[in-house]
Amino acid sequence: MMTQVRTALWLVIDQEELVEKILRGNGTVGTHFHVGFAPNESVEALYELPGYRRNPDGTKSQADLDEARRLLAEAGYPDGFSGTITTILTGCTATSAQWVSQVWKNELNLEMEIESSDVATLYSKWRSNDYEVIISCGSGIILPDPSDILNQWYGMDTMRNSGNWTTTEFDRLKVAQAKELDPDKREQLFTEMVDLLRAEVPHFMPTGWIHAGGTLDYRVRNYHVPRTIQMIHKLDHMWWDENAEKPPIGTGYQP
Repeated sequence: MMTQVRTALWLVIDQEELVEKILRGNGTVGTHFHVGFAPNESVEALYELPGYRRNPDGTKSQADLDEARRLLAEAGYPDGFSGTITTILTGCTATSAQWVSQVWKNELNLEMEIESSDVATLYSKWRSNDYEVIISCGSGIILPDPSDILNQWYGMDTMRNSGNWTTTEFDRLKVAQAKELDPDKREQLFTEMVDLLRAEVPHFMPTGWIHAGGTLDYRVRNYHVPRTIQMIHKLDHMWWDENAEKPPIGTGYQP
């Protein structure tokens, strides 16, 4: 898919509406790395940029919508096109696909068929690069560091980068950040990566991050906040104590 087309598809997505309607307000707009890690992906910086900026009345920027249509025409699709969105059957992934396909139809005159499947089938297509567009709500961050996003979405011969997208400069920055021990210098390397990704518009177009939370009964003992989504269901270290003493209101949970 050409850069102009990918950019057009991304520009028309109202990320604030997606967070509100699909993520039920429990998230933030999409960034390439953890929100605010790179200075040019801070909340303040984002809303000055194409894809994030708003009209004075708070609606999606008309300038972004106009630019998306111009880019699609430049790519040879002034009247839109048809294609297939591959997704899974349930959860926010399915509702995201339905919502996005309607946005693309309304704003760009695209006729996108939604191909729903089980997770195994979707992953098989993803690994073999046998798809046009994949919409997914699943990319649990294993490590609380932006290098994990690099590993998941930009590693060579991996499922989420089955087309092996990269550039010489991006490869240089990836290697440099892995070796850099100075936090400020490393942050600058990710800032350069963000600028490059915005210019190149590769295969991964983030539109939102989901925030997770919950409540906890004081009788559940030895619970510790999991550092990643993959650890949420690791329960073998916990137990239920019916006779646990109820803590005073406002003191918070103690393992």
